[in-house]
Amino acid sequence: MKIGDSFAHAKWGRGTILSVESRGRRVVAKVKFGFASDWIDVEEIPEGDSLRSLAPSAVGPTGGTSRTVGAAVSRNLVASSRAGVQALKLGQVLESHVQQISVGTADHEAAFDEAFKQAEKRHPKLIIIEGAWGVGKTHLLTLLSAHAAKRRFAVSTSILDGWAASLSDPMRLLEGITSSIRFPDQAAPMGLGTMLASVKRTGMVELRSWAGPRMVQLMEQVSQEALDDPEAVAVLEDYLGLSLPASQAKERLRRLGWRDVALPALKARSIDERGARLRELLCDWAAFCLAGKARGLLVILDEVDVDYARAAWWDVARRERHDMTLRALGELRKHDVPLVVAFGSAPAGPGEDESIDAVRDVIAKLGHIDVHERANALDDDHLHELAERVFTLYSDAYPGVVQRISRKQLKATADMLLKEHRRQLSPVPRRFVRSLLHCLDLIDLEQASVEEVIRSARN
Repeated sequence: MKIGDSFAHAKWGRGTILSVESRGRRVVAKVKFGFASDWIDVEEIPEGDSLRSLAPSAVGPTGGTSRTVGAAVSRNLVASSRAGVQALKLGQVLESHVQQISVGTADHEAAFDEAFKQAEKRHPKLIIIEGAWGVGKTHLLTLLSAHAAKRRFAVSTSILDGWAASLSDPMRLLEGITSSIRFPDQAAPMGLGTMLASVKRTGMVELRSWAGPRMVQLMEQVSQEALDDPEAVAVLEDYLGLSLPASQAKERLRRLGWRDVALPALKARSIDERGARLRELLCDWAAFCLAGKARGLLVILDEVDVDYARAAWWDVARRERHDMTLRALGELRKHDVPLVVAFGSAPAGPGEDESIDAVRDVIAKLGHIDVHERANALDDDHLHELAERVFTLYSDAYPGVVQRISRKQLKATADMLLKEHRRQLSPVPRRFVRSLLHCLDLIDLEQASVEEVIRSARN
């Protein structure tokens, strides 16, 4: 073995050797496991003895020795894994762990990768992901977001509810999209202030090349000094988020001492223009992300079916605005920007009219779709693999559990849960995972043995 080699660890999975050090009488290797790295004894690595010759002396320049680091999982790995376990208990999956526990998603991931490759070439792509409750639609959307992050796309997610966020109100929808843009390397949306200053400083060439006249005018009008003023940036963020009209933003900037800043109107006054304005501004934001050193922008519009469920309460004008928005988004292919727009929706029930079937109606109004992925129920083999992956994550979070349940016992537990899973009227992976985590909690806290857990479930 040598630095850079990969190997299979019995407990932590696939790892890659990063470096080797002497720690007193011990020789340890720093190994990257998935999303985190840790120091382990070389004895834990197959053929690890060959690494000893690579270890530098443990004696430092002052004659002291390096502090001893045990082979336990690093605090960062434990904290991250525990957050992932808690998310699964709530029926969610973190973007940082979604690939680690994904099973049967190879075809979906290949389709996502191809869409991002095309978007990087300035060919906007439209994606629909559909799936019934609990089957895995949200999981696929999170997987899509993870692939976007891996390719250094900025990501924005809006949950449609038919009122505060709806395709029938494109300007308010855009307000939610812009306020939730998360740039690469950000764990959460941090506001646009830092990116405004960064684009002004180093990204104006890219912005002028790809953005529309409104965004370019804005960035040319605002000075670098204004972007270093937190109060001025707060005004600009409200203006760019469409919660503050251009006239009011200009007046507030004037009161702060920044005069003669000509801000273009972003909101479309005419109702008939709002769908097209949404499309144009999405393209502007994709160009802005490009100027901010991202490779593009992914916009996720989730719960589209909930938006359609409100259709019975809409008047004719509201429905026309809804359809106008979709038709405008369908024309994104005419633009040369690195943009991906994804719709997440549950399918309609049998016999439902197409006008309130979100999936069919969205496709009809868009006029085309580039990627259409369906979340399907997992078979028994996939559920067993899922149990293994969830157990690996759980053992990262709570290492002591591996002393209380063997792989054979884990399989027996999964078999028991699988039988219970098949008895459900609506068997979904989410419930299977929650049940497994509950069993692991009982075993890890020594509230029940593996045999007791299995026996109680059979009763």
